[in-house]
Amino acid sequence: MMKAKHIVFFGLFLASFNLFSQTLNLPLNLRVEDAEFTRLKYITNMFYLKGDQVSNPLDINSAKEKDSAQWKHVILPKGNFPYVMGYGYLFNGAVTDPFTGNKTLFLSSNPRYNNFLSLIWVDQNHNFDFTDDGDPDTMKRDQPVIIHFSNNPKGYQIELKRIYRTDKNSLMLHLNDDKIVKPILGGRSHHGSSASYYTKRLNVLGARYSNGYDSFTIGVKDVNCNGIYGDEGVDEVMVGGYHEVLKNLNAVKCGVDGKAYLERFNIAYKVKYIDPKGHGIQLFRDTAAKLKFSLNIGEKIPRFKFCVPEKRKMKRHRIRKFKGEYTFIYIWRAFSPQYTRDSASFHALGRRSNEDLNLISLNHGGGGNYIKYYTKLYKTNMVSGFATNYTIERLKLNTVPTGILLDAHQRVIASGIRPALVRNAIEKHKRSLDH
Repeated sequence: MMKAKHIVFFGLFLASFNLFSQTLNLPLNLRVEDAEFTRLKYITNMFYLKGDQVSNPLDINSAKEKDSAQWKHVILPKGNFPYVMGYGYLFNGAVTDPFTGNKTLFLSSNPRYNNFLSLIWVDQNHNFDFTDDGDPDTMKRDQPVIIHFSNNPKGYQIELKRIYRTDKNSLMLHLNDDKIVKPILGGRSHHGSSASYYTKRLNVLGARYSNGYDSFTIGVKDVNCNGIYGDEGVDEVMVGGYHEVLKNLNAVKCGVDGKAYLERFNIAYKVKYIDPKGHGIQLFRDTAAKLKFSLNIGEKIPRFKFCVPEKRKMKRHRIRKFKGEYTFIYIWRAFSPQYTRDSASFHALGRRSNEDLNLISLNHGGGGNYIKYYTKLYKTNMVSGFATNYTIERLKLNTVPTGILLDAHQRVIASGIRPALVRNAIEKHKRSLDH
């Protein structure tokens, strides 16, 4: 009978543990965006052929003004094409060619006239023969072309898009023409930036997961763009919101077999394996783990000070001053979508009768006058101050805005909590103390 009880207890323990910790095998079936993809836009310059010759790529990072281009004969596509061709190079980390370096050569049948079709040939086998690489891609007006560098549909790809000269990008194109390309022409003839292409590297695969209580996106970045995912010490893993752009600042380098450790909203993600061809990822999601880079539930909040703007000066406050009652600290950044989403409930919380709760509003990156009148503007009863970079580091925050709820002894009850959930969390904590 005693043995049976032990078995039942152990079974209940395992069931409870599985609620908090689980091994997930997720297919990397999405092309997801990181902040670099959203922010960076490369110009791939197009040059005139010299008969049937192309030059080697002269890179702004390594070429000097007096360097001359080297030339190589190529076998051009067969057919009659009405417009002047151009050639250029696409970054490809899987290539190590003495002439092209880590780039792949391509041709465009019409880089200049945006209203007409253009055929794009890519020298996939790097033999400078454009007749044995399969059919060309067709670029239509206002439609990009996706360049594949292998037969693996999950491998590294590039988005190639026409450049249209507008007021917004005219300065950038002018700088590219005069300050980047012109000094290192080396005997080449440039089609011009407005007759070149924008390129974006499609090198992040992702998986989305939702269990009804939590949801996230995990992404693997092929940093060196060689078509292999999880390269040790090079490639990166990122975790973020279900439909959010992944943040590169939170990225972690891959270890052996793609192993990595990440944290998000008090959950540890231990990546066990990444398939090199990008088919899938195995990770251990642990909500009960002792976190390495975030505040743990039940531990005391680190000591820190923050400044509060008053009429004529700044007043420094110590967080320990607020002991004895529950304390909710909301660290936010103006105009961020998450702050816009939370602000109404945060202000409503500040207008309530909160006899058992201290409210602290800490702005990261805002101006003094706005913060000085913040509580008056929204008619709230809270302390409004600033969160410096040191504060963010001290509190181990990897996302802003975020909320931290403390008990009367300044132990962490919840981290990453939204204002709308604070009162419920306090009532739940009070009930747990009664039991």
